[in-house]
Amino acid sequence: MYDYTADYVRLPISSVKNVREIGGYPTKDGGMTQWHRVLRAGDMTELSEEDRSFLLGYGLTTVIDLRSADETALRPNPLAEDSRIAYYQLPYIAGDLTAIDFTVTDSMTLPKLYVQMAEMAKESIRNVFQIIARAKGTVLFHCTAGKDRTGVTAALLLLFAGVSTDDIISNYQVSQTYFTSAATILTPMPEEAFSYLIASDTSYIQHFLNYILERYGSAESYLCDIGVSQEELQMLRDKLTKKG
Repeated sequence: MYDYTADYVRLPISSVKNVREIGGYPTKDGGMTQWHRVLRAGDMTELSEEDRSFLLGYGLTTVIDLRSADETALRPNPLAEDSRIAYYQLPYIAGDLTAIDFTVTDSMTLPKLYVQMAEMAKESIRNVFQIIARAKGTVLFHCTAGKDRTGVTAALLLLFAGVSTDDIISNYQVSQTYFTSAATILTPMPEEAFSYLIASDTSYIQHFLNYILERYGSAESYLCDIGVSQEELQMLRDKLTKKG
């Protein structure tokens, strides 16, 4: 039996892939990101009752689903109907992702997609950060792979918290290792496209971080620009970090 109060880098659940902590990273002010505050994950459709119980015991109160309406209709999150959970659907990409042609082209690469999300999904991103700031208990956000939309969100959270870019990149990279069920949850596609889409190359998230820092100066400035208030930023800071 696992200890709900323990701190896990990757949570000990087997029915959902890539469920990981945002806690445990050192911050530039000598503190660290807090455990049991924010989790990132991939597709939740196959969540077992045992693993649901573990998440609730771990402190989960809020789930943010970053997928499109078509994705959630095809593979619903069982926690959406759980009265003990506050569930929000805030898609970062509009349209039917299940019908996309996943051929890799120079005009649409993952690094470009990440930047596009930062600019085109500002309302959803603002809402995500406001919900995390105000939520009581542990928040879990997820998409399908738990790598791209989830990775962008995690990168912004960690950058705002004062985590080093090396640690943010490391947090992003792990997804490819844990994303072993991709074949069952991604639309069938050419092998080249499949291999590209499950990759979590360091250059992808580095490109995104560079864009945020060069365009806005900091994650905090970006969050201010999209409408997160100073009060909410302080609430978010208090939730995410613990001073040394």
